[in-house]
Amino acid sequence: MEGKTVATQHRHFTLSLLSLSLLCANAFAASPWQFSDGKRHDVSGSYHSETEGDIPLSASQQGTEIVAERGRFSTKDDRTSATAVSAGATLSLNNVNVQTQGALSHGIVANAATVNVRGGSIATQGQQSNGISAIRSTLTILEALTINHAGPLSRGIYLEDSQLTAKQGLTITSDGGMSGLHLVRSRAVLEDVVIALNNPNGFDALRIKDSDVEATQLNIRASGNTVGIVLDNGANHAVHLKDSTLNTENGVGLHIWKGAAQLDDVVISSEKNSALYVDGNGKVEINNGNYTSSMSSVMLTPGASLVARGGEFTTTGDGGGANVINAMGRVNLALHNSMLIAQGNRSTALYSESASTGSGLTIQTLGKSNTGVMAARGGNIQLTDSAIYTEGEASTGLAALLNSTLRGKGVDLAIAGDASAALRVRDGGAITLADSQINATGREAVIVNATGFHPTQASTVTLNNTQADASQGRAVNSEGARLTLNLLNGTQLSGKEEALYAYQDKNQQGSNVDINAADNALITGNLRADTLSRIALTLSNNAVFNGATDNVQRVTIDNSSRWLLSGHANVDELALSGDIIFQPDSAGFKTLTVNQSLTGNGTFTFNTQLGDDNSPTDRLHVKGSAQGNYQVIVKNQGGKGAIPEKGIPLILVEKDASAANFTQQGEIAIDHYEYFLNKVNANEWYLQASYNPNPVDPVNPVDPVDPIKPVDPVTPGDPEEGDGNGEKPNPTPKPKPKPQPTLRREIAGYQISPWLNAQYAFTAAGNWHQRQSVMQQGQSAWGRVVGQYDRLNSGRFDYQSKTFFMQLGGDLWQGSLTETLSASAGVIGTLGHINTQAADQARQLRAGLATDTGTLQTQAFGVGGYVTLITPQGAYLDTVLQETLFRTDFHSASQARQNSNSTLLSVEWGMPLPLSNAFTLVPQLQATGQWLHSGATGAAGVNVKQQDQALGLARAGLRLGYHAANAQPFVQLDVLQRMGQVKGANMDGLSVAPDLPTAWWKASAGISHPLTDNVNIYGQAEYQRSFTQQGLEGYSGHLGMKVSF
Repeated sequence: MEGKTVATQHRHFTLSLLSLSLLCANAFAASPWQFSDGKRHDVSGSYHSETEGDIPLSASQQGTEIVAERGRFSTKDDRTSATAVSAGATLSLNNVNVQTQGALSHGIVANAATVNVRGGSIATQGQQSNGISAIRSTLTILEALTINHAGPLSRGIYLEDSQLTAKQGLTITSDGGMSGLHLVRSRAVLEDVVIALNNPNGFDALRIKDSDVEATQLNIRASGNTVGIVLDNGANHAVHLKDSTLNTENGVGLHIWKGAAQLDDVVISSEKNSALYVDGNGKVEINNGNYTSSMSSVMLTPGASLVARGGEFTTTGDGGGANVINAMGRVNLALHNSMLIAQGNRSTALYSESASTGSGLTIQTLGKSNTGVMAARGGNIQLTDSAIYTEGEASTGLAALLNSTLRGKGVDLAIAGDASAALRVRDGGAITLADSQINATGREAVIVNATGFHPTQASTVTLNNTQADASQGRAVNSEGARLTLNLLNGTQLSGKEEALYAYQDKNQQGSNVDINAADNALITGNLRADTLSRIALTLSNNAVFNGATDNVQRVTIDNSSRWLLSGHANVDELALSGDIIFQPDSAGFKTLTVNQSLTGNGTFTFNTQLGDDNSPTDRLHVKGSAQGNYQVIVKNQGGKGAIPEKGIPLILVEKDASAANFTQQGEIAIDHYEYFLNKVNANEWYLQASYNPNPVDPVNPVDPVDPIKPVDPVTPGDPEEGDGNGEKPNPTPKPKPKPQPTLRREIAGYQISPWLNAQYAFTAAGNWHQRQSVMQQGQSAWGRVVGQYDRLNSGRFDYQSKTFFMQLGGDLWQGSLTETLSASAGVIGTLGHINTQAADQARQLRAGLATDTGTLQTQAFGVGGYVTLITPQGAYLDTVLQETLFRTDFHSASQARQNSNSTLLSVEWGMPLPLSNAFTLVPQLQATGQWLHSGATGAAGVNVKQQDQALGLARAGLRLGYHAANAQPFVQLDVLQRMGQVKGANMDGLSVAPDLPTAWWKASAGISHPLTDNVNIYGQAEYQRSFTQQGLEGYSGHLGMKVSF
């Protein structure tokens, strides 16, 4: 129980019907204005009575009416009222002053009568002397009437079974009276009424019992212990206040025992008590207004009901008795669009032990150790679209204690105080927030603080689509608590360094915490538990944990979720179906230690400074056993590359690893080499620059085995007689083959690119017959298309290259140099591309490793010119000058582009030798020189330098043609020899060049056919192959056309 304001019900003196009757009946006729004749009597002047029973103005009997103007009527003795009216009579006082001095002497007494008062004043001084006492009467007060009752146990107005209408400025004051206005089974309509009681021992300013009050601009001021308004413990009463003000000192502002109150734009304040106190079956409806108290601003006890729409509620006091809204026991509480402010210390803005709702609330706590909203002792609070701000240290935003529930949607929590908590749960408390925002900015302020005295009672915190950040402290504290933390639907929970710390309480009771993160939830910060506590983390449906663990019992990650590991971590049990990604950061490399068991089928992503055996790296260390199939991704972090001797240790399973498989996913490459994850013994996996494992002695010693029983040695034979099998021993055993270096995939493309570009330039230059066909008369224009396929074998590398180009040319000039020598000159334009597929056959050494290393796609643009000299016998000398630009795109493990260019000069000679009228044999010689510039390129740590090289090609050929009327078939045989070795690629610390033959032969056949006298077409098929069994093999097709003018 956070605290309770106690109010005292006073036993009031009640003026009975019999006493009023006696007062009228015993009056004697000393005053001249005592009438019972059923007539109207206008009274002027004044009258003072000093005799008991001598009432200055008295009227009885139906129809009797006294109208008094501006007089003064007073009495001195006890039991003598100033005016009395009964039995259906009417009393009208206009600006009249009424005074009594004795006990039981009222200003006006009405019994079954009508009283009308305009202005004037009423003053009583004696004990139990009321300003006005009325039974079964109608009382109307207009204009400014002042009532002052000074005697003990007196009232300003007492009504029983009557009706009161007071407007235009009724003022009731007292320095010693009991109550300002007291209604029993009556109805009152009040407007612009002031009740001011300055009696330290007063009871109440307005008491209502089985009555109805409707008041507008009611102003109550009460000092001492006087209560502002009391709805008494009657059967049926109600009050409706509008635009009114109640100020009390030590008393409650409005105390409702039973009945209903509607408060519209009402201001109630109490310096040392509650502004509003609702007992039993009391019901209150608040529409706007302001309620201020040094204790609980609003106090609700079991059975009470409060509905507030708008309004500001403030408490300035300290402690549990100074909660802003204090709902004790089973009550009905609903707050809408209201503001709650706790200015003191150790108080709560909204405290409830029952079902309560709040929407559109703004809650602010300023002092130390305060709480915004607290559900306790089985309470159930629901908040929507509300904001809670706490400023003082050690404060709490929302709290659910002792099997209570608090639910929120659209809640904004801002926690600014040091050592504070946004959420607090204890012993079965449950808090659920959806679509909310939590910011804890105070030093060491947390999002959740969980405590527990009963280890069997588990508390629960559920955050759904909620952003929760503790920028200066950890996110969750669990001190000796059983806590289930559910993070759902995109929730983000983050702490400065730690997301959660679970530890024992002062009674050495450890914490037991289960964290369930699902549906794209994100946890940022470390999880840590002391030796007596337990943490279990489950990630599912795209959840992410970004942090490290210390002494965590179990982590379970489904196949859609990730652990972004940010520091050294240890966990007893790891069930991994998703991803664990070691994060690269300034903290360095990390080790994940699994103390007991690793199970699942997930993926590990490590960071390694790829280099030698001593390279720093992230590691997985399983002290127990492991089973399952795991993918391993390795990313280089600052490594320069090297070929380690043993390798870089990555994974260690100390016990049984027979059912565990760790498989490399993706490439691990740096500098010029590729690394592979190899199982080096029964328990360890290393990164090695080797296609197959290089065994490494295990870290842990294995059990010793029995030594092999020695056998008798074999007597050595005569060395000259061999080994007994007729063979002599080999004095120089064959050396073990050197392992293939694990070159990265891109190198296959980089090394062949210059060779392909040079070969394209040689092929595009072609020969004279490929341009001229067999028709040579007149100036001409010509074109040809060529498609070529080559298979290349360069040591460990294989290539399949497809070349296509289109070439157009034409004579610009043709003429005779001498009578026996003619000449022509023209231009050439070439557009082509090369598409090459590369493979590394050394990769076959590793099971399951594809040999494909990528593609090269080259675009070529060439221009050139030619000059040809021809004799009448057909001998020719052809010269070609050609410039070609290359743009090569490399598609492999990385992407790169290279720009190159070639300058080529070709000289070809041929001499036709007629064999008969139909056959001609043409021997040919051709020499071609080329200057090739290859631009710089590279990607992903590989830098290929630019280089220039001079290359040559010599060709010797024989062409045999047959001359028919409509077709000229031919065959040709060529032998080609490269001069100069193609350099390939020059990279930092490594140069690679294609190992291809420099000599090969070609065989081709074709046909030339004249379509018209001026148009000729030809086709040619060609096969080429190196003289060695492997190296170069290919075929091509040519289609050309020539038009003569």
